[in-house]
Amino acid sequence: MVTIFTALRQEADGLIRTLELHRDNDNTCSGNGIRLIITGIGKINAAASVGFCIGKYGVSDYYVNYGSAASQAHTGETLFVGQIIDRGSGDESFPDIADAAFPHALLVTSDTPVSSYEILRDSFERRSAMPVIYDMEGYAIYQALRKVTTPDRMIFIKTATDNGEADFKKSIELINEAAPQVAGFIRSLSEQKFSRPEELPFFEELSSGLHCSEAMRNHLSQYIKYISVSDRLPEFAQHIDDLKKDGQFPAPDRKHGKELLKKMLSAT
Repeated sequence: MVTIFTALRQEADGLIRTLELHRDNDNTCSGNGIRLIITGIGKINAAASVGFCIGKYGVSDYYVNYGSAASQAHTGETLFVGQIIDRGSGDESFPDIADAAFPHALLVTSDTPVSSYEILRDSFERRSAMPVIYDMEGYAIYQALRKVTTPDRMIFIKTATDNGEADFKKSIELINEAAPQVAGFIRSLSEQKFSRPEELPFFEELSSGLHCSEAMRNHLSQYIKYISVSDRLPEFAQHIDDLKKDGQFPAPDRKHGKELLKKMLSAT
């Protein structure tokens, strides 16, 4: 099962049509192994909807948050979120990074709508290598889902629809234009056999050998998924063998495990 969260019905309409979902109630549509939940705008509504969804339906294989976002220079582009920052607290989160169907972006979640001036100033100050986009729900959805699942099962896709000076009609046009491509990605996701990097034979050996904390396990899991999709798993496995031969693996403790994990990730 794939569960989709969108803030507004207008953001969901194109996906509902393309994925041929049927209406269950005012805020939920489903069909073909896919469920769509309309959360409402803002962090509180988003987090409450995630909690309701988990309580009623249990845990899905994958979660997708889709909707519009503001951006300084990428209007009309659909982007795959590789990092989420809460604008209020500065806290950083890292959802799934594996898929290359869309360019990657940094998502900043704000408590209130951001103006074009704020976007320009904020984007300049961040100097991110990725496009910077802004929404009002993504961070809350990530944090609520973290209570029941892992980051490699969370996917955030946004279509940049404005530069902070919102034109609602134009935004909906752009969302509808992007819907077929986004729906195609979600449909392919729903058809995949669900598997996790932890199921690979060597994952537990790596996790144990690095003395992984839960955060380190999540980081390792995400990275293995990424290199698997990139067809670089044999290269990574060879690097682990080389570390064993050099006596660097397994690590003697977690401190050295963190250093070794960083070295592993940078080497592939």
